[in-house]
Amino acid sequence: MIEMNKRKIAFITSYPLKSEPVIKNRLSPYIGYMNSHNFEVSLFSSDSYDLSQEIDVKHTPVVGNRKSRGFIKRAYQEFVDAGRLLNTFKQSKIKTCVVTIPSMFLLFRLGIVKENTVYLDIRDLTWDYLSNTALTQRLFKFLARCIAKTKIRMVEGVAVTNNTEYQYVRNILKVDKSKISVVPNGVSRKQFTLLKEVKIAENNNIVVSYIGNIGIAQNLTVLIDAAEMLPNVSFMIVGDGNDRGRVESYCKSKGISNVTFTGRVTWDKTIAYYGETDILFAQLDEKFSGAMPSKLYEYLSTGKYVLYGGHGEAKEVLAKFENNTVIEPNNANEIVNAINIITRNSLNNSLSGKNKAIIKKCFIREDNVESFLQKVAVSGRREPEVN
Repeated sequence: MIEMNKRKIAFITSYPLKSEPVIKNRLSPYIGYMNSHNFEVSLFSSDSYDLSQEIDVKHTPVVGNRKSRGFIKRAYQEFVDAGRLLNTFKQSKIKTCVVTIPSMFLLFRLGIVKENTVYLDIRDLTWDYLSNTALTQRLFKFLARCIAKTKIRMVEGVAVTNNTEYQYVRNILKVDKSKISVVPNGVSRKQFTLLKEVKIAENNNIVVSYIGNIGIAQNLTVLIDAAEMLPNVSFMIVGDGNDRGRVESYCKSKGISNVTFTGRVTWDKTIAYYGETDILFAQLDEKFSGAMPSKLYEYLSTGKYVLYGGHGEAKEVLAKFENNTVIEPNNANEIVNAINIITRNSLNNSLSGKNKAIIKKCFIREDNVESFLQKVAVSGRREPEVN
């Protein structure tokens, strides 16, 4: 039976939504938009079980390999996983898809779906973060850029999250500007409603919190070093990630007692931790300077004081806000000095209404997806789908 009013669209990601909240946060407004425009939405991801009931999609989990820490072996595993995902999607007979990355291998293997209408959602230019000093990674980075430049010609449109990515796609990958949409990261309307109501903390000691993914890019051992120098300040590291074990072991090896690791927590508990915090800390290693951590939008939604270590895109974005300090990344002394200045001047004792207003106006995810997804919807409506 042919149903003229219901078309099919698929979203494809090689990351598991269950353990990667940033991916779920990115895709949820996309899925919601397409559902509201009368599409049957499917999701293909590397989750280990069906998430159909949780996120209102027809979900096909495609379990990937357990990732190795070695660069070459991990790259091969991700290459294989990307092929498995795209082949599974191809078998579904859905014509139009949005491939969302940070996994470069989904882009590199788009030849598998060359007969489909493909849109690309770039959340991170991961191949460009590879080291310029390690020979293997430098060669791979050069090769990856060449492959990306070729494969991106296959897509109908590209979404990026910030101006740095826009300039890269426009000037390095040579994509026509008419094909590029800027869909910034941000917070969902539901998240913002809760975050903006967070109150000023009432603590005996100052509490500095990092809330988010604990990865290599964040290099949170530097926060442990700062905690060692500030024994009268309490530090919380809220969340999980592939670098948590190393950071926690480093903390224990130094015998530091003023740092609390919570592990992964529910959203309700996350809101509670925001309420207990005086200063919100975030950092990105300088080689990731083209990225804008989506966690910063959460931080800014609370109006609380933000201390950020990093350069590039995030520094430029934070310049549009108040109630924040930007320092050099990976420098414990600068963290200590900044915390002392913030607390000495009681800068943490007020909430920024301006920051909340900017987030509400410019960085609500549901409000920012339309420019890109309108193009996707037009492609999805070109032909009726057979149920």
